[in-house]
Amino acid sequence: MKKLNNNYKPTIGMVHGVFDVVHIGHIMHFEEAKKKVDYLIASVTSDKYVNKAPGKPIFNQNNRINFLKSLKFFNKVILSDHPTAINSIKTYKPDIYFKGKDYLLNKDVTNNLKKEIVILKKNKGKIVFTDSPLHSSSQIINNHFNFLKEDLRSIIKKIDIKSFKKKLSKINIIKKKILIIGDPIIDTYKYVATSGKANKSSVISTQYLNHKSYGGGTILVTKILSHFFSQISSLNILDKVSKLKLLKFLPKKVNFKCLDHNNKIIEKIRFIEKYSNQKLFQSTLHENHEIKPQDTIKFAKKIEAIIKKNDYVFFFDYGYIYKNILSTKFQKKYKSKLIINCQSNSYNFGFNLASKYNSALIMCMDEAELRLTFQNKFESVSDILKKNTKYFTNIKYLIVTCGKNGCYAVHKKKLFFVPTVFYNIQDATGCGDIFLSVFGTLEINTEFNIIEKLLISHIAAGMHGSVFGNDNLINLEVIKKVTDNVIK
Repeated sequence: MKKLNNNYKPTIGMVHGVFDVVHIGHIMHFEEAKKKVDYLIASVTSDKYVNKAPGKPIFNQNNRINFLKSLKFFNKVILSDHPTAINSIKTYKPDIYFKGKDYLLNKDVTNNLKKEIVILKKNKGKIVFTDSPLHSSSQIINNHFNFLKEDLRSIIKKIDIKSFKKKLSKINIIKKKILIIGDPIIDTYKYVATSGKANKSSVISTQYLNHKSYGGGTILVTKILSHFFSQISSLNILDKVSKLKLLKFLPKKVNFKCLDHNNKIIEKIRFIEKYSNQKLFQSTLHENHEIKPQDTIKFAKKIEAIIKKNDYVFFFDYGYIYKNILSTKFQKKYKSKLIINCQSNSYNFGFNLASKYNSALIMCMDEAELRLTFQNKFESVSDILKKNTKYFTNIKYLIVTCGKNGCYAVHKKKLFFVPTVFYNIQDATGCGDIFLSVFGTLEINTEFNIIEKLLISHIAAGMHGSVFGNDNLINLEVIKKVTDNVIK
């Protein structure tokens, strides 16, 4: 930094944030900060690291930077291409780092401010909380830009926000032994450009562009849960070649267990029209593998021995080789630790019914699976659940996800409903798995009530579905940050 003259070193100040919708609270914050320093820098979070919700920021980073440059308060406006202000503080070494007084009221749910203060003090800087009135850009966007639907806002109004934020800030890595069982899937997205109709047949011709493979099924779940639990085990039944393929996708911290069998890993190849991101069609390999009844009994015994050593089991039944592993006797014996997701798909639609499960800590299915289970096509989901509460006696939480129509849960013979949070979903693949994984995590080691757990699970699923493929991994910090911005 240049000195104002040879004898005087200017006092450098810094503010940092997204600054998406700048309001009177921001202006007063900037004004107060400018009065205390000679040189004021605005550090602006890049679009990549906003992580407030799908569809945010409303204005992109260039628009946000240019707007701040037009204000009289700043000597310099910089882009912070990082999740925190740490790099900005290291580079410019401000004497004073300014934050609003709302950060004194337990707002630092991600603990990012604590990390920034450590770096600030190393550079002999100090933090100052301005006294400007409390306003929230997220609250303005949520309530006045119709970012959140009215039915969701009515749910949020019933939540004790102060208590909710305290519980949110307490979510940390859970010291429990978690076992994940189910089919790992390799999802390959092949992107093509449409050339047109073939001359001699009614076939759409496409040009191959590129492709990318993701870990789906229990691979996705394992990656997500590894952010929340200290000890994760993944149990699989695969041949040696498939075992090597799977290991390439799993985090190193995962305790990998594999029971040898000639079963091959399922691979789903989806062809995507690049311009519109529309899925054209899908081809699947190895989904017709079966385990003989005698082998099912053998593997069930081995699985039970492994389950005994774990605190909780996340079991994902996609209707393939694991569909008959958990007997009724087995379920009753381990119901306090079983978290089950039962799904139908194009291969086994109507044949993989959730009715085979009647004992669990948590049981999750989607609306189509509920209707198939009770052979009820037309009645509302709520009416179907009310008529069949006796069936769920040995299931602590029965969850039915309904996509954009929200989700229902039965708990202690009471019916609960929470609407969807985000509607601009790009790719719903894996959203149900994410929903159950987060709900199960919150049930295991938090104090949230059922409505709060359903809300956070919706948020996680919506974040996952906001991009194509399984790249957008949900972690602890993202959950905290996005949830904090939704409940304002």
